[in-house]
Amino acid sequence: MANVPLLLLPLAIYNILFILIGHPVEAEAFRLPLMAGEQWVVRAGDLLISGSIVLLVGEVIRNSRASGRPMMAHLLSLMVLAGAICEFVLWPKAFGNSVFFIVILLMAADFIGGIAQRTRRTVAPAPHRAPAPVEPQSGPLPVQHSAPQGTTGDRAAGSHYMEPQISTGLAGSEGATIAIGEIVGTEPSAPA
Repeated sequence: MANVPLLLLPLAIYNILFILIGHPVEAEAFRLPLMAGEQWVVRAGDLLISGSIVLLVGEVIRNSRASGRPMMAHLLSLMVLAGAICEFVLWPKAFGNSVFFIVILLMAADFIGGIAQRTRRTVAPAPHRAPAPVEPQSGPLPVQHSAPQGTTGDRAAGSHYMEPQISTGLAGSEGATIAIGEIVGTEPSAPA
């Protein structure tokens, strides 16, 4: 029963009251006096639209709960919408009026809004969790470097000597590449 669309109620009321009993939507339901001395005529169709809007708000609230609605509820909303559209198209004398069309629009808003909320819930990112603490390692980390190309002797034996190259951006000029070793005063390797 929780999956039954609330907007099925206006459709059922319209079918029962306006078709079986023959009550037209333009019939006057009641009158309310206004402060200006005029009378506000409330028609049956106005009540049906107002009730449908209130039920649509209830559907939106029900759809937006954290638990969400199963896909079957959206399928039922689609079936109610399809049934109302069929009545509007196939029986224009009974259902072909502005009041029923507005109720159909509210049913379409319920279906599309429910699908949009469901899609948003399934695409929403997971809540942020703090990363697990990392325990520091004791002692220095071992440094492993490969020997620069073209070097011999103790540099090739793994003495942690590195020669990164700095380029000046001058293509084809002599001395455009300088080894870091030249800057600190150690012995650079031959340029490649």
